[in-house]
Order: sequence, then C-alpha cells, then structure tokens
Amino acid sequence: MRQLIVCIGCCCLALCSWSCQDEVQEQHLIRQAASVWHTSPDSAASQSEPKLIHYNLFSKPWCYDNIEYEDYFWDYAKRSSYYDVIRAKKDNYSEAQKQADRYSLDLLIRRTAEIIVQPDNFRMVFE
Repeated sequence: MRQLIVCIGCCCLALCSWSCQDEVQEQHLIRQAASVWHTSPDSAASQSEPKLIHYNLFSKPWCYDNIEYEDYFWDYAKRSSYYDVIRAKKDNYSEAQKQADRYSLDLLIRRTAEIIVQPDNFRMVFE
C-alpha cells in the first residue's frame, strides 16, 4: 500500500492511498497523473475534478482570495489540525508581502523574456 501525503510546507492536509502491483504499474500511474490528474490555478487546462493541485508561484489560497480551486484547499484545510495556523497566515498576509509577490512575478516575466532570446538558453543548449 502506498500513501500520498499532500503538504503545504509543514502542514499536511490530506491522505490518500492506492496499491501498486509493481514498479511498472506505479510509473504508469505517475505518467497518467501527469497528463490527467494534476492542475494548477491559472493553468491553461482547468480540471473540473482535479486530483492533485499545484499551488505554485503566487496563486495560493492561503495568501490571496479568489484563487482557482481554493474551495478544495479550504475544505481539506478545515479537516486538518492546522486550519487555525493556515487561516492566521492568510489573515496576516500583508500588503507589503503582496507587493513583493507582484514585483517578483514581474521580475520573473522580464527575466524569462530576456532568457528566451539568449543564444545559450536551455532550449538552444539541448537542440
């Protein structure tokens, strides 16, 4: 029996388990999950019933309101012993932190635009 523990930092929110006959079946499940199960807020391929949600970059329901899939997050958070800690983090997420997030996102976009035109970027190195 395998276990999947969904964690945010040190806060574990959900458990699910499945059984795998062998490593080959497990690898197949991982590839299948990559193409079907997982999603992230603001992704191009929104899922109606996601199995794995990546709250990456700045679209995090424990920092911001109106984040895609936040209902799933808060449902599991409420079931955990960490709900009060997570809620306090959101309630105390400051305007300065949000401004720093916006700055970091803008910087990430600018640097990405610079990197893709460089002759020695990752794509060019491997072509």
